[in-house]
Amino acid sequence: MAVSAFAQKVQVELYYESQCPGCRATITGSFAEAFTHDDLLDMADVNLYPYGNAHEYASGDSWIFSCQHGTAECEYNMIEVCGQHYILEPYQQFDFIDCVETIDQHTNYSSVLKTCTDQVGATQEQYDNIYNCWDGTNTRDGIEWQHQIAESTDALNPRHTYVPWVVAQGTHSDSVQNEVQSSLWNYVCSNYQGSNKSPDCPATAESFTAKTDLSVCAREEYFLQ
Repeated sequence: MAVSAFAQKVQVELYYESQCPGCRATITGSFAEAFTHDDLLDMADVNLYPYGNAHEYASGDSWIFSCQHGTAECEYNMIEVCGQHYILEPYQQFDFIDCVETIDQHTNYSSVLKTCTDQVGATQEQYDNIYNCWDGTNTRDGIEWQHQIAESTDALNPRHTYVPWVVAQGTHSDSVQNEVQSSLWNYVCSNYQGSNKSPDCPATAESFTAKTDLSVCAREEYFLQ
């Protein structure tokens, strides 16, 4: 039986939080470079989970979130969650998250949202949907989607001890973490075994140099005040 194209794709997951410097550097560096190749997703499925070291608390039939870097992190996590659901074209969706991560260093959330939807060419309807999901008339959906990401993050095995936390081909290890943070593109090229390998891939497998310039944000136990 022939192996499906989906089964051949390299599977990469990034668990992160919006205000962690190492997460930002990974998205705007290794991941952004990989997404400049318009055939990346012919070889890989890349999924991002914005939640990280947050905690969630039941509130009636809803949820409240407490984030490691405070309110701003929760706001930007939710903007990115909502963006993932309303910007469906995968390269445009990544570019939206990359934009948010690049400029999310102040608390003018609506300005960041408008800048990034404009930058990636989102429609007015998409902007309105993301805004209402984050802070408008439809926050119930945003909260539920954030809850689903929380459950996925908390179900990691082994449990994450820091972010950014990389899972590739179903595995987390120091070597996988290092390879993907060094170059997602080279990692995908080295591990893809299908027939759609990009002509832009290196001719030979490239060695990976340990990343010493990317900080991580350690998981810690804390409680909603």
